Amino acid sequence: MSHIVLAKAWNNGKFLPNGGGYGVWLTNYFKDEYLDVEWASVVLELEGWEKPAELAINTDAFWTRGRELRSGIIGKWLIANGKGQWEAGHEPEIYLRPLGKNHFAASLSPIEGISDSVDVMLASAQTLDK
Repeated sequence: MSHIVLAKAWNNGKFLPNGGGYGVWLTNYFKDEYLDVEWASVVLELEGWEKPAELAINTDAFWTRGRELRSGIIGKWLIANGKGQWEAGHEPEIYLRPLGKNHFAASLSPIEGISDSVDVMLASAQTLDK
């Protein structure tokens, strides 16, 4: 069975037309379950995009306080798909599917009927103290 993890589009607030300042905002669950601190990068196969996006994750900032995979390629992909701007709190959802090791498929459309939002998934998750 293929797992689908939902993430959200991220922007630094500038929404530049060249794609700069964009990325994918990950949940801590995704970081903990799907990423390895030994990897230098992750590769996102962006649906409908020619080239994959290779994103560095070998920084202390990413592992200690960051949850964004930042890339102008992601920005260009979002813009090309009509998702280049949004209101705060209404970030486009990005559906991630592990492909093996550090490779993931990314889509802006639900995959295999998955339609839960990140917020719904996180709100329904049980905490360890229950």
